[in-house]
Amino acid sequence: KVIRRYSDFVWLLDCLHKRYPFRQLPLLPPKRVAINGNHIAADQTFIEKRRRGLARFCNALVRHPVLREEQLVVMFLTVPTELAVWRKQATISVQEEFVGKQLPPNLEDSLPQNLQDTFDTVRSGVRRSADLYINLCNLTERLCKRKEAIAGEYGRFKMNLQSITETSADTYAIDTNDVPLLNEGINGTAKHVGTSQNLLDDESRAWDEGLLEDLKYMRDALVSMRDMFDRRDRYAKDNIPQLEKRIQTNEQKLQGIKAKGDTAKPGEAEKVENAIVNDKQSIVAQHARGVFIKECVRDEIHYFNATQYHVSRLHQDWAQERVKYAELQADNFRGLVDAVESMPLGD
Repeated sequence: KVIRRYSDFVWLLDCLHKRYPFRQLPLLPPKRVAINGNHIAADQTFIEKRRRGLARFCNALVRHPVLREEQLVVMFLTVPTELAVWRKQATISVQEEFVGKQLPPNLEDSLPQNLQDTFDTVRSGVRRSADLYINLCNLTERLCKRKEAIAGEYGRFKMNLQSITETSADTYAIDTNDVPLLNEGINGTAKHVGTSQNLLDDESRAWDEGLLEDLKYMRDALVSMRDMFDRRDRYAKDNIPQLEKRIQTNEQKLQGIKAKGDTAKPGEAEKVENAIVNDKQSIVAQHARGVFIKECVRDEIHYFNATQYHVSRLHQDWAQERVKYAELQADNFRGLVDAVESMPLGD
């Protein structure tokens, strides 16, 4: 059994941010929330939500074609050793994944010319969709609570009906011949209302564990993509133009030093030459990194694109579930029609 603390998840995500800033990294649920200024971390409902959020986090890691191969992730998910102990023993690398990687000769030419346009289009769609799915999650949570509340009202409705049967004999004391049939019908209604209450409770749980989790899966995926594009803005920058200017300046400086001949300071030319070489190497490395980032973001978009099929399954599953509970409710109330058929009408 592998046991991890919330702080362990925070540490892992921090490592992944450093090593894979241009990947679709999973989201962590909040450790606690504040309601009216009071922090809630021990509420059972909140703990269950956080547990599900951590499960989504782990599942996202396992699904991702690159992250699931990362040794840090494999260890985190499989090694039973307490993480604090393991961290002291292990050698952990959080270098960006492109460090030291050689640029393949044909990679840059293989990337589409309109890749930046694709990035901009996808980013715009992801931003709008993320906001919409956040709203859908909030709405679904409210609908679940509303269903629970309606189920509770049905329970009170049932109890009141049952209480009515206790007063029927007194209420109709002048002629109690029909009271047994009357009470039988009222009890039948109470029974079927109780069944309806149970179905509403079941459906509310099904929404909470099914539809809501599916929507949160999509919300998390979209927010992860949105965050990835934001990180690209922050971390994909280079200083190649400045280096090129500095190389040009140093080359002119080097010419001047060489023109001095023997009057130049010893080692001055070598120092400038080394600076030029280092800057050129830095340009090559930064250019390669830029190409790798483009390839990486493109691959992440391709990977993310498969979430549309999750959307399809989400709608199909929810539609089938709605039909299921609608039919169960209809069957229940058809049974109620039979249960009240023999109630006295005084004809």
